[in-house]
Amino acid sequence: MNDSLLTIFNTYGKSHQVSKLLEEVGEFIETVMNEDKENIVKEMADVMVLLKQFQYYYDISDKQIEETMKFKINRQLKRIESENDEILDEEEFEEIRTIEYFADISDKELLDLHSEELVKIKNKINQLLKNQKKIIERLNKEN
Repeated sequence: MNDSLLTIFNTYGKSHQVSKLLEEVGEFIETVMNEDKENIVKEMADVMVLLKQFQYYYDISDKQIEETMKFKINRQLKRIESENDEILDEEEFEEIRTIEYFADISDKELLDLHSEELVKIKNKINQLLKNQKKIIERLNKEN
C-alpha cells in the first residue's frame, strides 16, 4: 500500500496533493457538521489516504506519529485537568461562602429554615467534603 500511495503522490506532486487535502478536509468537516453518518467514513478515508501519502513522502514512521499523538493527548488531558481545577476552586469558594453564612446564623434562625433549605445545606456540605477529597488526591498525585 505504501508504494501505491507514493505513486499517487509523486504522479500528482506535492502542491496538487496539498490542494486535494484541503478539499477533502473541507468535505469531511461538512459531512461531520451535517451529521451525515453514511458518508463520514468515506470522507474520513479520503483524508486519511492523503495524510498517509504525506507520511510516506516525508518518511515518517507510524511509531513517530503514535508517540506524538500520545504526547498531544496527554498534554490536552493535563490542560483539561487544569481547567477542572480552576472550576473546582470557584465551586469551593462559593460553597465555603455558603457554609460560612450558615455558620454565622443563630440556632433559632437555623431552626426556622424550611427542611428544603436544610437539605440544600447538607448537600453543599457533602459536596465540599467531596471537593476536599479531590484536592487531597490531586496534591498526593503531584507529590
